[in-house]
Amino acid sequence: MPMKTNHSFLINAALAFVAVLGLSSASLAQSDSQNSGTTAKQHKQSAGSHKVWTNDDLASVRSPADAYIEAKQQQAVKSGESVQTVSSKQPIASGHKVYPSAALSNPKTPADADRMIAWEERDVSGQQDYLDSLKKEIDEAPAGERKDRLLEVLQKRQQILADTQNELKNLQAKKQDLQKPPADNNSASAEQPPR
Repeated sequence: MPMKTNHSFLINAALAFVAVLGLSSASLAQSDSQNSGTTAKQHKQSAGSHKVWTNDDLASVRSPADAYIEAKQQQAVKSGESVQTVSSKQPIASGHKVYPSAALSNPKTPADADRMIAWEERDVSGQQDYLDSLKKEIDEAPAGERKDRLLEVLQKRQQILADTQNELKNLQAKKQDLQKPPADNNSASAEQPPR
């Protein structure tokens, strides 16, 4: 008989274990379904609301040209000048437009000048490529409004290229100035005898 009680005790323990395991898994499944129900509600609510655009979102929509224009405007504001659009800059009496020197075109060392010169050379090369393609497009365009607009764009771009080439020349001159040894003021004071 002791064997039968031992055996029934093990069977009762196994049944109890299975019952506890079954109940805990059922309650766990129920809590998971409740959590997924609230998550689905939250997801439906957020999907129904419209997107609010922020300045960070607009940066992904903006073109590189927009970023360039904004950088130039910020640069002008920082240097104390008023922000003007290209169309508001009036030519002076000689017929040349005067554009302020960019703060980025003021190298402090010859290495800075080399870096800026390389940048300007790439810029000039890119602008020349654009002008070549624009001239080709003008040649192929039929006479009319489109051709007139393209000619106007060509004229503006040629002026921008000329300004960029002038900036490149100024950078090359500044580089030469930076490479010159500074005037030594200490040599004059060293020649005077002490009193």
